[in-house]
Amino acid sequence: MKTQELIVETVPLKGVRLIEASAGTGKTYTITSLYVRLVLGHECTPLSPEKILVVTFTRAATEELRDRIRKRLKQALEALESDVSQDSLIESIVDQIGDIPQAKQRLKDAMQIMDMAAIYTIHGFAQRLLRQNAMESSVSDDFELSLDEAQLVQQAVRDVWRSHVYPVQGKKLNLILQNWQTPDELQKQLVSLLHKDVDFHLGPAAPNYEKATDTFEHAHEKLSKKWITGGAGFIDSIAQNPKSSGTFTRYLDGREATINKLLSQSNNINAKDAKTFSYFTLEGLKKSVKKGGIPCDHELVDAFSDWWDSYQLLEESRTYASNELMILLLEKTRLRLKQLKASQGILAPDDLLALLNDAIEGETGGQLLEQIRSQYPVAMVDEFQDTDALQYRVFQAIYQGKDAHENLAMFMIGDPKQAIYKFRGADIFTYIQAKKAVHGAYSLDTNYRSTQNMVSAVNGFFTRHGRPFIYDNDIPFVEVKAKGDAATLNINQQLEPALSWVFSDGLGKTRKQDIGDECSEGTAQQICELLNLSQAGEATLTDKESAQRPLLAKDMAVLVRSARQAKWIKNALSKRGVGSVYVGRESIFQSDQALAMYSLLQAIHMLSEAQFRNAIAHPVWCVSLQTLQQFMQGETLWEEQLEQLYSSRELWQKKGVMAMFMNWLHVRNLPSTWLDNEHIEGERCLTNFLHLAELLQDASTQVQGMQGLISWLSHKISINLGQEDQQMLRLESDANLVQIVTIHKS
Repeated sequence: MKTQELIVETVPLKGVRLIEASAGTGKTYTITSLYVRLVLGHECTPLSPEKILVVTFTRAATEELRDRIRKRLKQALEALESDVSQDSLIESIVDQIGDIPQAKQRLKDAMQIMDMAAIYTIHGFAQRLLRQNAMESSVSDDFELSLDEAQLVQQAVRDVWRSHVYPVQGKKLNLILQNWQTPDELQKQLVSLLHKDVDFHLGPAAPNYEKATDTFEHAHEKLSKKWITGGAGFIDSIAQNPKSSGTFTRYLDGREATINKLLSQSNNINAKDAKTFSYFTLEGLKKSVKKGGIPCDHELVDAFSDWWDSYQLLEESRTYASNELMILLLEKTRLRLKQLKASQGILAPDDLLALLNDAIEGETGGQLLEQIRSQYPVAMVDEFQDTDALQYRVFQAIYQGKDAHENLAMFMIGDPKQAIYKFRGADIFTYIQAKKAVHGAYSLDTNYRSTQNMVSAVNGFFTRHGRPFIYDNDIPFVEVKAKGDAATLNINQQLEPALSWVFSDGLGKTRKQDIGDECSEGTAQQICELLNLSQAGEATLTDKESAQRPLLAKDMAVLVRSARQAKWIKNALSKRGVGSVYVGRESIFQSDQALAMYSLLQAIHMLSEAQFRNAIAHPVWCVSLQTLQQFMQGETLWEEQLEQLYSSRELWQKKGVMAMFMNWLHVRNLPSTWLDNEHIEGERCLTNFLHLAELLQDASTQVQGMQGLISWLSHKISINLGQEDQQMLRLESDANLVQIVTIHKS
């Protein structure tokens, strides 16, 4: 369907419509304007906020939208009461409103009940429907919603491991252990798939794994025996061939050593090492001679060929069997997890959507859909590009499914170019599918955030290529106009280009670390130079009123892909004396402080001198090697340390883990030590420590005893499932610092 420019005053308020909104083009203004029209009943039946469903993907976004809608309603009311020109939407539709006093009252009523407005996260929406329609959905309305199912997932995986791995023997057990050595390794692979609505396609059936293993072992044994008696002569005949290739013979010694090593084993041969055998097959030996040369003819050639063929067959069957096994274990884990949740009356957020979808597709689905449509005749789905297949299926059933009447409306608002949440299940193909099924597709064509130069630069970059995106028929690049009032950067009174590229010659740099160092050092140097120019009065920001001010560190941001890249940038800036703050989505349990606190908790719980000595040696505690040596050699000094160990355990038992850690900070003078140490990120270290202490204190109310808390922390560190907002790294400071931001956080 052809995309047309959106005119918010006239877009029909019925049917299913897609609105594509590039960054800065007024997406929130569009949502709030549609909301005002719905409340006023402009070209539709007037609706109160409880009837207008607005869905987005985070709790923070729901509160922001609620606040923006409330302000927009107030703005519309003020325009009707005084001067309609204050609001372009009201000015455009005022003649069609009719009863102005009634319109004012509707806006007032809507503002008063905004706290009851149907603005939810996708999971909050599902939860509300299941509770309100317990009869039709066949879901008990007294379920407990758990935002962290990590412990249950761990238990489910271990139960499945006990029931489906312990009894297995022989080649099947070997296959399992080649893929997963422990239940935790299995859990790491399964956890991202547990709630994904996907179909697995294994492709053409592969040979039986056990038969392929037998065939390979036979070929391996046959080659081993022949190699013992004839291997050296075989290698000599290749090297002494009059037409031998220097390129091939240069690697003969290394390949011979690899073969000697691998023929002494038959299990766990990796693909890279196995490739060595292919060079001595009939096909591989053709490269051992120059043009016109004849490869050596030796009985080992056939043995190598058989080995290589059987190995490839084994790998094909191993991959197929491993995938089959993973699917089986996934299904068993899903079933066991469902049983555990049912026994405890617990549901996780992802369960809510699955249950709602099952209810819609079930026997009483028609009644449920009728109630939902009556309750929410209009829906607006924000950030639609991050929707997965299951979420779309639910909304499609409600607003486009069987018996959906023509006055229903759904607006899907998003930008496929910002679809960056594949790891959370977002599916760009769902977006494409939805776009093909709408009654109208629209786009916002004006950027109100960026300068004209920036918008022109981005337009120019993407239009230089005829097909800038892979799926350009479904996701075309649409140029936008600019009305932004962002400040511009001026160097020596000259406007700087909005978009610049820095190219590296790349000479001598093959490792990722080397390239990362060059990028981070170059970025830090440019920031440093800009700040120096600012101090000299030569780098300024000019606003829309032509007022100038110096460029500050907090005006600059560095966009990175990962915490590792952020660390490179932060270190490079620190070397130049430039302060920075990292803003990301990483879990607190990935930090060094989490590992240090885990080791310390173990030592305190066990009252083990050896564990305590190892724990305080962690760099986080800033105990030097010299100091450690003094502890070991000085009985009095070490007794003082042990006194802290015993008092920490007593404090933990009597007042809790939070009190114990606060005392640990105080007696070891850690805050000032961290903040004064230029070799560590003191603010980050202190922030993480306090954050972890809070989480541990909270968790201590949900687990049993010291060992229970240590196990909880160990699980969080090893599996790293803590992706709720309260477990994200906190901002260590909001001072005048350069911001380092990950793509997902931005």
